[in-house]
Amino acid sequence: MSGPSSCDEYPFASSKEGAGTARGNYSLRALNKSHSLTHGRKIGAWYTEYRVGTGNSFWVLIEP
Repeated sequence: MSGPSSCDEYPFASSKEGAGTARGNYSLRALNKSHSLTHGRKIGAWYTEYRVGTGNSFWVLIEP
């Protein structure tokens, strides 16, 4: 990743429904690289804290 921007996607690439398997059914946006890296660390910590492992389901609530 070079430059000040990085791409991030929703659903998260680390999830079963993420960009890697979504067959084009996902949202992609360029973000500030430091924000994207911080998000990656935080979601990784969240997976650990709540013991979300491979194959586990979880909901994402988006609040405005």
